[in-house]
Amino acid sequence: MAQQDKANRNSTTTAILAILALVFVLVLRGIWVGVQSSPRTALRIPAPSAEEVGLPEPFANKQIPLEKIYEEMKGKNLDKPRAYVAFYHSGRWGGEAWGEGAGLKGAIVDAFRKAKASDKLPTPATEAMLVVPTDRSTLRLDNYKANFSNVHRGMRGAFILPKDEKSGIEPFRLSPTKTVATNRAINDEIEREAKVRKLPVKEWLAQSDIFSVKARQYYIPLSGDKPAEETARGNRIIPVSEVTQKSVEHFTELLGSWMFNNLQPNGRMTYMYYPSSGTEGRGNNMIRQWMGTVAMGREAKLHPERNLFPRVEQNIRYNLEQFYRTEGELGYIEYERQAKLGAAALAMISLVESPAREQFAAYEKGLLALTLHLWQESGEFFCFYKPSDKMQANLHNFYPGETLLAWAFLYEQNGDAALLEKAMKSFRYYKEWHLKHRNPAFVPWHTQAYYTLWKKTKSKELQDWIFEMNDWLVDEMQSNSRVAYDDTIGRFYAPSRNFGPPHASATGVYIEGLIDAFALAREIGDKEHEEKYRKSIILGLRSSMQLQFQDDQDMFYATNKQRLRGGMRTTVYDNEIRVDNVQHVLMGVQKVLERFKPEDYRL
Repeated sequence: MAQQDKANRNSTTTAILAILALVFVLVLRGIWVGVQSSPRTALRIPAPSAEEVGLPEPFANKQIPLEKIYEEMKGKNLDKPRAYVAFYHSGRWGGEAWGEGAGLKGAIVDAFRKAKASDKLPTPATEAMLVVPTDRSTLRLDNYKANFSNVHRGMRGAFILPKDEKSGIEPFRLSPTKTVATNRAINDEIEREAKVRKLPVKEWLAQSDIFSVKARQYYIPLSGDKPAEETARGNRIIPVSEVTQKSVEHFTELLGSWMFNNLQPNGRMTYMYYPSSGTEGRGNNMIRQWMGTVAMGREAKLHPERNLFPRVEQNIRYNLEQFYRTEGELGYIEYERQAKLGAAALAMISLVESPAREQFAAYEKGLLALTLHLWQESGEFFCFYKPSDKMQANLHNFYPGETLLAWAFLYEQNGDAALLEKAMKSFRYYKEWHLKHRNPAFVPWHTQAYYTLWKKTKSKELQDWIFEMNDWLVDEMQSNSRVAYDDTIGRFYAPSRNFGPPHASATGVYIEGLIDAFALAREIGDKEHEEKYRKSIILGLRSSMQLQFQDDQDMFYATNKQRLRGGMRTTVYDNEIRVDNVQHVLMGVQKVLERFKPEDYRL
């Protein structure tokens, strides 16, 4: 009986092993079939020095590192040398083309010639983009979108080539610089192309081999003797070592210039600007607008020699005339039939900090009355005055902290004990609330409010909570390591948490809070926290500096460079400029320059 059981067990084991072996073979076969559908190649080409052809004259003396590119290309999964050239006329797109050749120089010459033939603009091109593929990876139809996610926009190109060359289907090649210039995702460009071809995208791709393409990208100024510059997303990678007092001063100067360059003659501030089209967006947000007013007011105070206060006052008057409303003693900011607590708080801060404050006393009184009206005995705030029943759970991460900051500024000036009592009750309420609903957006506003109160009260309770909040923020949100590419180092982003995408304005407001936490740590001699926040601020500055439009290279597709210069991209892969992208970073670095010593910029 025992022998029979043993035989049965052996038989079962053998069957299981046979099934597993079959599954393994099928998996391997599936992988093999996938590879065989587009077999790898190993590119063999002559060295540039062995090619008889010479570069086109406009490229000849631009110090393009041909040998370096050649070394990177040879032996890679490329069928032949290819190059892409696009011409721009002071930001206007002129013509583009892909070329190929027996060698690297031959491919560049072919692309240059074809792009020149397609350039129909009457004025001479002022700059060109050169892209040379150095490797490619085959993608499956069921996973290509993940390989073209946003972090790869501007870094990877796409090749979609017909499986059957006799099918009549034209190849599609997308340069990474094209997605920078259009500010469209790679997957969006593929879907646009499918519509042009009048084919469902899956039907087209099913008949094609899909490749993700690595490439070297170069910005080439065509006038003057400036050499070609290698780019990444049309920009230069900024190393942490370049974060210095001098570079941050320049960075801040450009931020301030953008704010006032985008302030319209009637006092209206630009809310959203689209660099790729050179147009403004139609949307608006009064909280962000009033934060912009605060930022400009502080810039005017820091630079009295520029006589900027009249422009700030003009902006205040425009916003009040357009959006301030009253009901009895209550004053509020209304936009699209909504009156938000945060808008009243930020408007109040701009008036409190204005040299013309006395002229706006009635407005300030009304706005303060509204914030007091929306405060509850529990310490909680209602986040909306209109509509009163609007869902507001997530907005507790923003509006109460903004209001407490406004109250803290008032208390700092007038020592109103009743206002302090309300603020401390809200501090305790929202501390418990935050611990149950952790979100990074909560931290910087409450940090700034409590640091302002701490300077007057020296409350240990406030001190400990500031450190607890900011320790969690830095540990949860920031990384010193690259995320796919070097230009992402230092950004605040937790992809595994539902805190939203990386954003310039978020980095800016985190810096605003962290520099206050740093100042607190330095004042009480807490070296551990001082150093932790100092390093975090430097990384945040590096990330922010990466996002700024500064020169012709990163504005190669922009027709109005003056209006763009100094502005802040939303992310490394999204060039839209919203006013708070600039304003939050500006207010953060204003405080960094005030509180950092020259040696604090080292990492």
